[in-house]
Amino acid sequence: MTSSIDTACPHCDPSVTDRNHIPEKIGIYVVTPVMSVLSPLHRTVSRFPTLKRMTEKAFFVPAFRFALLLKLLKETEIEDTDSTIYNRTLVVVREAKKRGIRIRVVRLFGHATHHFSIENNKGKRYFESLPLFSSQSVSPFDVDDKAKLKELLLAAHMPCPKGRVFKDYDSALAYVHADVGFPVVVKPRCGSLSKHVSADVRDSRALFDAIQIVRMISREFIVEEHIPGKVHRVTVVEGQVVASCWREPSNVVGDGTHTIRELITEKNQDIRRGAKQERNYTLHRIETGVKTITMLTSQQMSLDTVPEEGKKIYLHDKVVLASGADIHDNTEDIHPENIRLFNDISRLCGVPLIGIDCIADDLSVPYSQQQFGVIEVNSHPYIDMHHVPSTGKERNVAGAILDLYLAQQ
Repeated sequence: MTSSIDTACPHCDPSVTDRNHIPEKIGIYVVTPVMSVLSPLHRTVSRFPTLKRMTEKAFFVPAFRFALLLKLLKETEIEDTDSTIYNRTLVVVREAKKRGIRIRVVRLFGHATHHFSIENNKGKRYFESLPLFSSQSVSPFDVDDKAKLKELLLAAHMPCPKGRVFKDYDSALAYVHADVGFPVVVKPRCGSLSKHVSADVRDSRALFDAIQIVRMISREFIVEEHIPGKVHRVTVVEGQVVASCWREPSNVVGDGTHTIRELITEKNQDIRRGAKQERNYTLHRIETGVKTITMLTSQQMSLDTVPEEGKKIYLHDKVVLASGADIHDNTEDIHPENIRLFNDISRLCGVPLIGIDCIADDLSVPYSQQQFGVIEVNSHPYIDMHHVPSTGKERNVAGAILDLYLAQQ
């Protein structure tokens, strides 16, 4: 019998995705064309708060209530340990309980959806993942579209890697030679979790291979200049930076006594780390799979190697949390010039909550004095990474979101 691991796509790792990429293809050929028609209408309606509330009351809420009446949908209470709900929402649920606000999950045939209800003495509303009801909760453009974001940032003279959207290898190669030069990054136009992303692509052959990889899930792809540095996540609520952290690929630090296998086992004892598939965790245990073996082999090591004291051994090439990556809070270290930049980007995007991903060596240094680039923004960011850092102070982003919700009632 063939296991799911055997059929998993290595370019989606650590996400376990079937090599046929059926969900991704549905997104490309069905969801994207439909959303290209519906999104402008949605954004137009959302810019008029009264019209938005009227639309919700006339269509969305009655449809929900009818489905609840037929028992197709059911609202249930949420347990803190529910592994079917992402911790992004659970941190808000925990904060809401402290404030006497009730949040319940909407289940379809018993399975948790990404939709929830929030209720207090002033009323009840429904939301997706995070309770955002601002009159500007929908941007005038799709902030999750990396190409449109790049156009907007470059037009506003804000720092981001220079790049363009392509559909074929020849055009991409000509652009690299004429404009940005190697090394480059190749990534899908839309997507997340670093799926099918190739970084530090250094020559034409590597570019060809990277394009073959990205086209498995996307007809269009972005080629952009490669910026070395750490990957930072800065979360902004209502135009103000509230938290920041940087993510580090999964690793262990040698002590001169224990093997890498033993060091991994020890690090995985941290009760804050859950299995990769457990959504109610932010930090995850390090798995000793093919990727780990490959990374160690490239460093002339194995799981039985005893690294010298203080030597850091990296076990993955992505900063995706499911791979066992670490989170380091650096909120209090951000230089004022960088804070102004992040706040300006938030206002430019026109949404109340935004997660900004950027690459830089050190956010305590002004962006104008180092290699720096904004690589993407997220309109529904995983705020829980600020609540459960590996090192540093916890930041109550959920509290800031609920403050905003209460102010809008």
